[in-house]
Amino acid sequence: MIVLLAQPFVTGCVNFSPDPQWHNPHMERVQVGQQNGVTVSAVVLDDEEAKKIYGVDLGANEIRAIWLEIENNTTESLHLLPSSLDIDYFSQNEAAYRFHSSFKPQQNRELSEHFHSLAIRKDLKAGEKSVGYVLVNRHRGGRYLVVELLSDQTLHRFDFMFALPDGSFDFEEIDFESVYDSEQRKDLAMPALKSWAELLPCCTTNAEGDKFGDPINVIFVGDMNYLMGALTRSGWAFTERISGKAAWETTKSTLFGEPEWNFPISPLYFLGRHQDLAMQRPRGSIPQRNHMRLWLAPVTLNGSQVWVAQLSRDIGVKPTWHSPFLFTHIIDPEVDEDRSYLLEMLMRSQSVRTYGYVQGVGEATLEAPKFNLTDDSYRTDGRRLLLVIAEDPVPINEVSAIR
Repeated sequence: MIVLLAQPFVTGCVNFSPDPQWHNPHMERVQVGQQNGVTVSAVVLDDEEAKKIYGVDLGANEIRAIWLEIENNTTESLHLLPSSLDIDYFSQNEAAYRFHSSFKPQQNRELSEHFHSLAIRKDLKAGEKSVGYVLVNRHRGGRYLVVELLSDQTLHRFDFMFALPDGSFDFEEIDFESVYDSEQRKDLAMPALKSWAELLPCCTTNAEGDKFGDPINVIFVGDMNYLMGALTRSGWAFTERISGKAAWETTKSTLFGEPEWNFPISPLYFLGRHQDLAMQRPRGSIPQRNHMRLWLAPVTLNGSQVWVAQLSRDIGVKPTWHSPFLFTHIIDPEVDEDRSYLLEMLMRSQSVRTYGYVQGVGEATLEAPKFNLTDDSYRTDGRRLLLVIAEDPVPINEVSAIR
């Protein structure tokens, strides 16, 4: 009871000042989806944009604002399912209460009314349009959105992927359009892509290229927006660039078990450069994560981008002088386990159109294992997983095998 009574007094003084002159400059980043008479437009706001609209710093309370415009040109009524955007989304009143100030009842009422006025209307009759905001948990680096609208007969689903320029993520450093010139790019059909994938070098290397690291064990087919959407939908997060701040956050997580979603990943080399970007699937702290390094390939499949990836699972850490963090991860020696896990999670999120396997690193057994750059042993059947990412949801029982 004492804790409950104290709650309003610990929020401090909040300056509530929405900017009445500020009018939707974020619309330049709008993404639009259309299907079966329904049009959905979406934008993920950055912290400064949200502060001007809401009049308070949502980011300080780990809240992110999503703007939606929904046009219902069907003959049915539709209902927006905000839990599809975030199962733990905030109601407007819940979020507003986090900014209430002690002894300022008038401001508190105005703040709550303002939040309520910004909320999107969830029910749309035939021919109606609804515009407004949904408040979700704040993730840095990137945001994958699933917008679902339910009618009596149909579930309409729209997928969007937004990169959020927080300034410290590795994918922000690279212009993917300039990685290869037109003479280096080659468009292939599936048989030629399989042959190309089998002829790739077995493994990543060190910067000098004279020592092998972890094996290249996954090939993705899918343009970046669809690939990043598929990965983030199944729990993967972007990684930060290596920095002093990132090193400290990593050390805290390792020593004290504090969870962190955006740990840096050390560089490995392939196709003549370190990874273009990396992603991870956190499971608590740095000794417990799946992580993946990705390189854009110089080939496409029928016009779609191809990505080469190294995938493994961290199961512990050990000290080393070869890392800026003074320790490195220990990988699960059964690297095929993580390959299967990736496939299963992507199929469960309805993100796979077809998949198959090609030869790759070569077999490594318990009796004759292979080793990475930090002398961790690994075992594998030697194959690479080849995944074609679905642009529209594909139920798990409809995923087909590549022949």
